[in-house]
Amino acid sequence: MRKIRTIIVFFSVLLLSLMSSTIARASSQDGERFIYNGDTLKIATQPLYAIVDDVESILKERYGLDMYSIVGCSLARGYIGTWEFKDGKLYLIKLSFTAFDGISLQDIFGDKCVEGRVLADWFSEEIVLPKGDWLVYDGVSASTYYKEEHLIFKKGVLRKTKQVDNYIPVPGAISRRYNLYYDNDVEPYRFRIDLERVKVKQAIISCLNLHKQELKRKKVLKSVMYYYHIIVTIGPEGIITDVELDLDKNKYLKKLLQGLRFDIIRFWGKKYSERVHIDFRYDGEYLYLKDE
Repeated sequence: MRKIRTIIVFFSVLLLSLMSSTIARASSQDGERFIYNGDTLKIATQPLYAIVDDVESILKERYGLDMYSIVGCSLARGYIGTWEFKDGKLYLIKLSFTAFDGISLQDIFGDKCVEGRVLADWFSEEIVLPKGDWLVYDGVSASTYYKEEHLIFKKGVLRKTKQVDNYIPVPGAISRRYNLYYDNDVEPYRFRIDLERVKVKQAIISCLNLHKQELKRKKVLKSVMYYYHIIVTIGPEGIITDVELDLDKNKYLKKLLQGLRFDIIRFWGKKYSERVHIDFRYDGEYLYLKDE
């Protein structure tokens, strides 16, 4: 059941993204609310996910309600939960649905709802809290930051915390200190040019231009003025691991770019591979970034 629901939500997000913009600028999914040390934060973690099928069934069987009957560009899961960390435990204190209102935690959880809150004893994962500037956004629901605090729970009880650094500078490497502006609360599709990301793209194009005579001789690029698109994958250790030209993997271009080295980025403390999309123009002699 959960697998089917996940597929439906995924394609809902994809469809809504295509309707509103390009996939590269897909709608950000509104985060859950988390009250921590007196502050209300937005988090990408969804603590309800482990039991969301049960909640869906209760709503249908008891009240004839479908929590997925109305979904929005920024809320494909159909609900927003408000969570509170208190006395070393995680509690659900509010659950709002996009399709309807008037349903309380008591209606759903019964006796498990005590004094207006429910202990999240099903939750045995971690919640990620930003402690530094924004670093990378996954395009759908989650961001990672230069520094983070991770709260690790088991059955709703905090077991430990850890401080995480997600940016690892490498001497002499190309910087990826991205500075993409994004604020869902102000204007969902407001972006600005990220100079560091342009530098990354330009470094890749410049490297290819160093081999332009060889590229021309091997007919890797057609000698006409067309727009092309390449996708370069920067692996977990800051080295290019894959290159796609017009949707086909190109081992030759990958070989030419092997000498480039980038700084290292982690996502929530875990290894992360970044796919860099580059639109370029070829005039028969040089490659140029398109519209940069």
